[in-house]
Amino acid sequence: MKRTTIFVFLLLCAGLCLTSCSKKEASPADATNTENQQPTDGGEAQQDEAYAKLKDITLPDANGKTHSLLEEVKKNPVTLIDFWASWCGPCMREMPNVKQTYEQFKNRGFNIIGLSLDNDREAWQQAVSSMELTWLQLSDLKGWDSAAAQLYNVQSIPFTMLVNSEGEIVETNLRGEELQHAVAEMVADAEDTAKLEADNRE
Repeated sequence: MKRTTIFVFLLLCAGLCLTSCSKKEASPADATNTENQQPTDGGEAQQDEAYAKLKDITLPDANGKTHSLLEEVKKNPVTLIDFWASWCGPCMREMPNVKQTYEQFKNRGFNIIGLSLDNDREAWQQAVSSMELTWLQLSDLKGWDSAAAQLYNVQSIPFTMLVNSEGEIVETNLRGEELQHAVAEMVADAEDTAKLEADNRE
């Protein structure tokens, strides 16, 4: 009986390792910082309840050009902010789904911003190139000490935030079919809103 229990426990641990890469040691500040804790899923929020707002941060791309996260988000009705790293196996396994979602909705106002927790520039850029990631990629190359990871208290990756053009965080930590469905719904809502506004202007 004991052997069976131990075996099940090991399987569960292995499953967790396969689905995300976790920060090995969280600082006391991370553990007690409630200001930057992630909000609950937007789908559970009441209509009259404001979503959590995206906090702005400026990060460099591979060429050293800095970008404001909020300014980039304003450019499209729906944006996925994707925390990942080239050394994170689960991130790389999820990336084909992220790419598929991007290809499906990129012409309907959907964009992605990649926030890498890499330390090695060459490894980061090689992963971007080999995976053919065509959306904006940002990183300060500080790993878990990344300013973005600190700001949003990211403790494991892949981690995603789905936001609208107002910088409101509507959904978090979506993967697979859940990500595709959430993006489809947000894009459709944005299109309906745009059509309604156009009709009212006529």
